[in-house]
Amino acid sequence: MDAREFRLFDLFRRASSFWTANAAEFAPDSLASTHGGALTVLVQGVADAGADRIHGSYTGREAALEALRARAAAIDATARVIALGDPAFAAPFRMPVGREDGAILDHVAAMLQELAKPGVAEQFLQREMAPDFSIRLQEDHAVVGSHDDTAATTAVRQLLREGPGHLAELDVCVRNRYADQPRPLGAWAAACHAGDPASAEVTQPLVPNMDLGVILGDRRPVVQMPVLRYEDGMLPSDQALVLLSILVAEAPSQVLEIGTYMGHTTRLMAENLPHAVIHTVDLPESFTAENDPESRLPKDDYHLIARRTVGREFRGQECAARIRQHFADTASWDFQGVGEPTFFFIDGSHTYEYCRSDSERCLKLCGGNGVFLWHDCDAIHPGVIRFLAEWRALGRDVRRITGTPIAYWKGSA
Repeated sequence: MDAREFRLFDLFRRASSFWTANAAEFAPDSLASTHGGALTVLVQGVADAGADRIHGSYTGREAALEALRARAAAIDATARVIALGDPAFAAPFRMPVGREDGAILDHVAAMLQELAKPGVAEQFLQREMAPDFSIRLQEDHAVVGSHDDTAATTAVRQLLREGPGHLAELDVCVRNRYADQPRPLGAWAAACHAGDPASAEVTQPLVPNMDLGVILGDRRPVVQMPVLRYEDGMLPSDQALVLLSILVAEAPSQVLEIGTYMGHTTRLMAENLPHAVIHTVDLPESFTAENDPESRLPKDDYHLIARRTVGREFRGQECAARIRQHFADTASWDFQGVGEPTFFFIDGSHTYEYCRSDSERCLKLCGGNGVFLWHDCDAIHPGVIRFLAEWRALGRDVRRITGTPIAYWKGSA
């Protein structure tokens, strides 16, 4: 399984461990027991189908597949720079949408054919790619292609697709059952919340750190915010303070937030910018994992999607008059409907495909003149790291703000 699938499996495994330890407190014929039991069966099924691939290190084909994707992404990023002088150059090297093994294998095969053409590989060598970069690409392609574990991979992914629904149901049951018991409720939240900011330290080689003080310089923003009890899926108060400090210092007149969720951050931004308009977008309230019209781009955090009440925190508040709530899947949304924002907080789906699509469309919207903040720049979200590393390769000095999983970049085209 790839890195994203392993993260999802690990989430299910932690939730299953909690359930196993606490199942006796629920009636055997309850919904909680039904979904908790199904989750436990799922975890065992994944272990049976791919036991040699679920212990945190990718062996054989998985390691080669990750290396293949990384090499192809680096070539794609370099080709885009070359295309500044030759617009048609980048098309054969553009990474495919989605993470299907067959798609990346076909893409790299076509890429190797393009690199074999006279003068093409030399363009990359002139931009400091390793002298044997095409040979390494070919070797990884051969290793991945020589291992046929399609049946096992299909079984694993089918099992993983069933998990979000069980987890969403179990989450509601557990939270209601332990609503007045902080200890088990905290244990459940810890089991199901993967966004540990400490893991962001692992990303430093790819996305270097920058202190908040360096970003602010001589500016001394004054921020107003309540300290709230943490709710899974919201921006923790310490991270919200960092975001708001930059927001107030920049003082944009229009903001675009991707990923409203309950609206905690939306409300904070609106209350700290009393003259600004805050645009925020989230999936339609009718969205379900089983009925996804934009399934061509992979999503994550289905358990959060299932239990959200979009905009709950700012509804009925005075600041709501300056908040524009949009319901759409950003994979197909017309971003032109949000005016001319110059400040972007990107915290929607954290897959590589969505992070890339959302960021590039925001970049186009502001013409390269804007402040970008991304949440979950950490080792738990390799898709975010992969995309931000690509932007750095294009000369955009994206930095992770020290001590947080928030990444920052200010563009000036």
